[in-house]
Amino acid sequence: PDFWEIAYPKAFRNEVWQAAEAAAVDPLLLLSLARQESRFAPSARSAAGALGLFQIMPSTADAVGPRVGLDVADRSVILRPDANATLAAGVLSDSMRLFGDAEVPAVAAYNAGDARTLSWWTAARKIPEDLFVDTIPYSGTRNYVRLVYTNAVRYRTLYGRSF
Repeated sequence: PDFWEIAYPKAFRNEVWQAAEAAAVDPLLLLSLARQESRFAPSARSAAGALGLFQIMPSTADAVGPRVGLDVADRSVILRPDANATLAAGVLSDSMRLFGDAEVPAVAAYNAGDARTLSWWTAARKIPEDLFVDTIPYSGTRNYVRLVYTNAVRYRTLYGRSF
């Protein structure tokens, strides 16, 4: 158990829990995103310009920030773990609503965007959610979804629904 708890930590527990609770999303799914996006490095910056634990793009922060009560004009705010978690939870919550609380397409949308994922999800309507990942035409997004969902399964196996 110690190995798995080290491999799948509840990093930034308070920040993630508060953001997840405010956005009504599963904190373990949110942790799964952070594990994949940055390996919990709050100062992470991608070559594309994504920032922080959850690799939030500044344009996404501009769109989501006002809805979640964050002023992100000062870009350093995006790097704060609490703000980054709040933004990510807002993005995930929006996608969960769009996809009828289906986690797999919501995770795909976190990586590939809502519009693109919605077209895939609509085309795959008769396919069960757990098989939807195999219909994603972009290998990068398909692999991303598999990794994040594996993280989520591991977190849920280790911690149940408790956070």
